[in-house]
Amino acid sequence: MTLPGNPFELLSQGKPITKPLLVGGTFATAWVTLPSMFFLAALGLAGLGALRREWPLVAIALSVAPVPGSFAIVAALVQLARRRWLEVTLDGFVLTKRDGSRQKYQEEQIVAIAQQSIPMSSGGFKRRVILELQQGERQERLECFYALDPGTADPLYALLQRVQRTLMQRLQAGLPHGERLTGDGWYYDRQGLHIQRGPALGVYPVEQLTYLAWFDEQIKIYRQQEWQPFFTIAQGSRNAEVLGQLLWSQIGARPTVNDPIASHPLGRWMYTFKNRDTLIGLVLLGFLLPFLFLFAFLASEAVPGPFVLLALLLLFANGFSLWLVWRGWQLKLDYHQFGLCQPNLKKMLRFEQIQAMTWKFNHAQLRFESIRLPVSQEIHYVAAFTHFHPDLLTIRNFIASVIAERWWQQLSERQSVRWTKKLVFHYDELEYVPMSLFGPEEPERVAYPLTSYYLFTDHLDLFVQGKPKAVLQQSTNARNFYPGWMVLNWIYAAIQPQADPSLAVAASPFTSRPQPSTTTRDQRIQTSRDHPPGS
Repeated sequence: MTLPGNPFELLSQGKPITKPLLVGGTFATAWVTLPSMFFLAALGLAGLGALRREWPLVAIALSVAPVPGSFAIVAALVQLARRRWLEVTLDGFVLTKRDGSRQKYQEEQIVAIAQQSIPMSSGGFKRRVILELQQGERQERLECFYALDPGTADPLYALLQRVQRTLMQRLQAGLPHGERLTGDGWYYDRQGLHIQRGPALGVYPVEQLTYLAWFDEQIKIYRQQEWQPFFTIAQGSRNAEVLGQLLWSQIGARPTVNDPIASHPLGRWMYTFKNRDTLIGLVLLGFLLPFLFLFAFLASEAVPGPFVLLALLLLFANGFSLWLVWRGWQLKLDYHQFGLCQPNLKKMLRFEQIQAMTWKFNHAQLRFESIRLPVSQEIHYVAAFTHFHPDLLTIRNFIASVIAERWWQQLSERQSVRWTKKLVFHYDELEYVPMSLFGPEEPERVAYPLTSYYLFTDHLDLFVQGKPKAVLQQSTNARNFYPGWMVLNWIYAAIQPQADPSLAVAASPFTSRPQPSTTTRDQRIQTSRDHPPGS
């Protein structure tokens, strides 16, 4: 009898498993949209002039409009000629060009990879991926640009992960035979890491390398007992991620990877919280200080009049600028391997010393409270002007996980833990304070399987089964919101396998903490964006 065909055999022959993704020739690029906007603005100005019968304005606008219009048309035609679509297969990908021609590529043909993610204000990302392909005796370079909306998975993720794994396996198998992995200013072979530029020029066996950190869109490489990286690689450069994974597979497995450094109790420096207070203060000083001297001179030499008032106002503005410079320097916050420190205030906290965190990044306020140290030694970071970076989410979630681990242990010992003023974790129930038109009511308790939440950017809505609307709204700016949010996710992951809520009511999830990397999203957990709130 003939056996039915295996569908995966057909897929492995190059059949696409994803929808076509536009990776080149998009019109949503600055050199198409900006001249188009100027062209439309000129036409709008001409139309407005025609309505008002201001013919000189119409003539000027129409004479200017062809310049950006022509540039926009040329840019659009160039992008149109560059349009191409990529479809992922089980063993590579298929590239379709604008003329309809299709070219199949195997994973084995990819000899180098580079990828970069650029956050957008909408919450999504712009992606740039470069694949270097071996086509017989020549190499081909394929550059891909595409955008991901908030909450959208990257359709190339599985392909890129497979390619990185293939490159690592190929290198490890070929190291004894002279195989090497090359990047921008470096290469790796059986002798170790060869650095070809900068002050770190030389060869470094992997035994000398002791730590890696991924921050500031760089891979920071440390050696021996040094607390600062001796070499950094741009994370979006050629084969950087492959090298990082390869080195960490060896360094991360060592029992000494987290050994303390004698001269630096907080371990290796990895990131500095950057605010723009100092920079903006210096710019304001450079602009305002000359005017202060000018008006002070005029007020002393000429008739004082308004010049005195202007000089006083400028004196105040320059004082504010100096204060911004001082505060930006004073509140500098460094993130290390084992804790946080404000070196200019001589304050430092190890992660295990932090008992509470308040993260109001939308308002540029961070506070870390200590278990035993006095209030004067707690870390408080404030910035008038700051900017968001995805690394901050990594830092926030790690510090929150340290507190959450401690809470989980307390709950497993049947100790109740206060989450916020309105929420308390118990061994088998969540306690909340319902809100009404007349203010807070008496606290109520409900079994964890009967709860769910919806997470917005600035608050969490808590729902209870059987009640038509949210019973509680909790701000994400609250003290210890993020550790509790993490514990709640762990609870949901622990009780998720229990399909019948009636059986789960009497059961407690605190038998063991699930690994976050292996947990799947629960149906009760919904967010307004794919990334966590406060970003």
